[in-house]
Amino acid sequence: DFSTIELSNLLEGELTKNNSSFQYLGNDFIFKNFSNNYKFKKFKESSIFYENGISVFTNENENIINIRQNISGAKVFFINGTIKDTIINFEGFEQPLEKENINLKGFPINESGLTGCLSLINLEVRNISLSASNSSCEDSINFINTSGVIEDVTINASYSDALDIDFSNLKIKNINVNFAKNDCADFSYGNYVIKNLNLENCGDKALSVGEKSELILENINANNSMIGIASKDSSIVTTKKITFNSVNTCLSAYKKKQEFEGGIINFNKMDCDFKNEKVSFDKYSLVNENKNL
Repeated sequence: DFSTIELSNLLEGELTKNNSSFQYLGNDFIFKNFSNNYKFKKFKESSIFYENGISVFTNENENIINIRQNISGAKVFFINGTIKDTIINFEGFEQPLEKENINLKGFPINESGLTGCLSLINLEVRNISLSASNSSCEDSINFINTSGVIEDVTINASYSDALDIDFSNLKIKNINVNFAKNDCADFSYGNYVIKNLNLENCGDKALSVGEKSELILENINANNSMIGIASKDSSIVTTKKITFNSVNTCLSAYKKKQEFEGGIINFNKMDCDFKNEKVSFDKYSLVNENKNL
């Protein structure tokens, strides 16, 4: 049993108790006491739980789910089963994102250990599309322990991170993110294949890959970010084509946590307009240009 803060630290790979470091290695996340804190709605083969301040509108005939956030920080999540051939739209309660210390419900983590405005947990997904706008959570969209195929992810205006995917095995055709105060796309503890990644106005990293993940990427475009691609903590990023404009550092590979090794970035072709440095890596890491990719 973990407290809310301990659960958050565990999912971030930063849990320490009694001078020991803990890493999550299992396959299932069990969130307790749903009925006490959430409203419930069934959608075909999956379940939807949502807090006060969330409205959910489902159309099973057209496979469309529209979600409206009426209170800043209110959360909704899908858990268990399968979601296929479905469009999920999340419309956040618009806040002035440039302001600090906004009173957000359950920020950065709520009583169930969730950080995402929209979370998908313990699921198999097939050919789904997701969109989110005006997020007021730590993550706009968060996948946890999910596998399958996603057509499109589109995220606009995130108060912190835009897309966060953990402990998953996913193929994604297109990801489009515009404006995140922190990272635009963050992948950890999993295996990922992405065709097109378009990231604009990322406050920190455009693409971050960590905690023993492998990400294969065909094409990435990023504009106006601190770091284009960061690979850390035993992760490998392989990409064919990179196009960056107005980034401080194009590629960065490093070891952040003591229980891991460094990061690796393999790329075929890169066009990068940078302000500080093209490539940065520590003694544990490698950045490799490979024309055979």
